[in-house]
Amino acid sequence: RVTAVRELAGVLGQYGATSDVRMAVVDFGGGSSATPILTVPLTQMNPATSTRVVDALKPLNLGASEFRSPLCLAWLTVSGGTLPTGVQCDIPAAERSKVPVAPPGTGRRKVVILVTDGAPSRGTAEYPFSRSDPADCSSLAGSDGHQYMCGLESLWSKLTATQPVELHVVALDASNAWWPTVERY
Repeated sequence: RVTAVRELAGVLGQYGATSDVRMAVVDFGGGSSATPILTVPLTQMNPATSTRVVDALKPLNLGASEFRSPLCLAWLTVSGGTLPTGVQCDIPAAERSKVPVAPPGTGRRKVVILVTDGAPSRGTAEYPFSRSDPADCSSLAGSDGHQYMCGLESLWSKLTATQPVELHVVALDASNAWWPTVERY
């Protein structure tokens, strides 16, 4: 996971030498995987800042992946907006204070790339999924895992209705243990 983000920072640093490219890094953990940390605030990328971003990255073994609050912090950082009414996210005040609240630029493509090597989890327990889960999120009947992933889909829809931001996922699953189950979401 850290290697992938380091590589991305290197590429964006080179690209940023001639274009206006910015990058931020949100880590999933502090005291728990549900506590997101804005490790690198939104930074104008070039070869020099790329090195600083890479140096700030530290491998964390969280033992779990709770995506909701980190996705909220990533959206806030990229969009420059505020959370829509009714959207609740557990983001510490210290992390929120690092996010510049500014009117979003209309000419800038806004992208969040979620790089993860962990299955969706509650605490240290992975959410259970079932082969009989519905094919999409039109029904919340189904396993806890299905309901959780549909909740994330709903969250992202609410966030991007306020300020559009693309979401791309890089799922590192060397043993192919969990990605086939959650890929459809």
